[in-house]
Amino acid sequence: MSLLAWAILVVLILGAAFAAVFVVDRSRSSRLRSRFGPEYDRTLQETGDRRGTERRLASIARRRDSLDIRPLTSDRRATLQTEWATLQALFVDEPATATTRADGLVTTVLRERGYPTDDRDETASLLAVDDPAAASRYRSVPGTARPGGTGTGTAAATDAVRAPSAATQTVVDRATPDDTDTLRERFLGLRAIFEALTTSTESTTARSGRPVGSAPAPASADTTDRRTAEPTTDTSTTDTPTTREEATTGRRQRA
Repeated sequence: MSLLAWAILVVLILGAAFAAVFVVDRSRSSRLRSRFGPEYDRTLQETGDRRGTERRLASIARRRDSLDIRPLTSDRRATLQTEWATLQALFVDEPATATTRADGLVTTVLRERGYPTDDRDETASLLAVDDPAAASRYRSVPGTARPGGTGTGTAAATDAVRAPSAATQTVVDRATPDDTDTLRERFLGLRAIFEALTTSTESTTARSGRPVGSAPAPASADTTDRRTAEPTTDTSTTDTPTTREEATTGRRQRA
């Protein structure tokens, strides 16, 4: 093989290798964008480096996949929703206290679902893998997470609801009638997080983009309308030429 042929072969091999690396890199970016949604853009804006962003998010995804994130049981979900309804009623007369306890209840739900709650930023990052919108709300509401390990059980849940976080306690201590709007905004933010964590019947899988075990999407309305509008043919009453001829022949024979 001539020197020129070797040179061409080397160029082709290098080109193929470069193309393969490019495709793999783009595929990885696409998967991370799809899995993290707006969290990808937020992290990219924070780091200013795409490769650094993707390394961080890939690490978070591996950490999330190592956790046992589980859905709430139906009974537990009903109990928590009843507790939230009580807090919502309490907000009318005691907005600061209701907000404090709502903060604790959200932490309880996170812990019972399997998310670590010792570090607020870590909790938000892990939650973003499953529900980027809830993670964004979680970050926007200060003092949502309270250190408390990963313990579960009725006692732990009760303590989490009753004991305010340091950030929330500061809000309570400084609360005045003029702060009601601020407390209402925080309470609504906590409610959105609470609902996101308790309404799904199964743990969300970031790969599939829908809850495990969810039923396939129903047929579209357009398809249903078309099926309903299609005429049906009643063959028993159809007046065809063959039918008319047979009837005429029968009458002639009887005559």
